[in-house]
Amino acid sequence: MAGIENFPDDNTPGWATVLVPPTLVRALDRYIAEEAPNMSRPQAMCRVLQDWCTEMGYLTCNAMNTDSD
Repeated sequence: MAGIENFPDDNTPGWATVLVPPTLVRALDRYIAEEAPNMSRPQAMCRVLQDWCTEMGYLTCNAMNTDSD
């Protein structure tokens, strides 16, 4: 399991770096091969997380269109 670093003084949204265990990397690679053959791992990870967040109700489709790099 990846460690979590807390930065209590930094409440601004931004990028996150995540260490993913090998079993999940293999699953992500299978997802890429089957669903998104031209995607990089970071792109695929973002898509998977967006799909999950939307399905769980944490994110709306409209919110995904307003996020930027």
